[in-house]
Amino acid sequence: MRYHSGVRHIAAFFLAAALLSFAVIGHGQDALQAIALRSEAAAAHTEAPLIYAHVGGVTLEILLAPNSSAEAFSELLAKGDILVEMLDYGNFEKVGDIGTTLPANNERITTEPGDVILWMGNSISIYYDVNTWDLTRLGKVQRVSQEELKAVLGKGDVTVIFSLSKSVE
Repeated sequence: MRYHSGVRHIAAFFLAAALLSFAVIGHGQDALQAIALRSEAAAAHTEAPLIYAHVGGVTLEILLAPNSSAEAFSELLAKGDILVEMLDYGNFEKVGDIGTTLPANNERITTEPGDVILWMGNSISIYYDVNTWDLTRLGKVQRVSQEELKAVLGKGDVTVIFSLSKSVE
């Protein structure tokens, strides 16, 4: 049975890849549709801990890092969704206060687009470009390119709802 399940997941992945190969990835709707296709195709076979960031009408899947900070953030989300007003900072990240302090696991990191970072124990950042600093990694946005992430986050400030649920009301 396990073999058949694996085959089904591989087939779903290749189907999604084939569909994406015909999509024109750019800005706006095309980018958002491509993100949705990849998320649906991968959701069936992802067993690692996930949280979600809801930005406008788009849901970003975030694979949690294996540390106590990410675990504490997930436990916080188990109590309810967290709405974060995120400010654009330095033209490389969106950052906002989460309303509480989590344990830090700082290490020297060079971020990549899609990294989700705990800053100063009480703020969360979603990086859309690179930066090097002593930071705590919470997770990584899955299956979204830098251009797609920039399109979703937009210019300026943005409201993000972090959740354990794939959909929010």
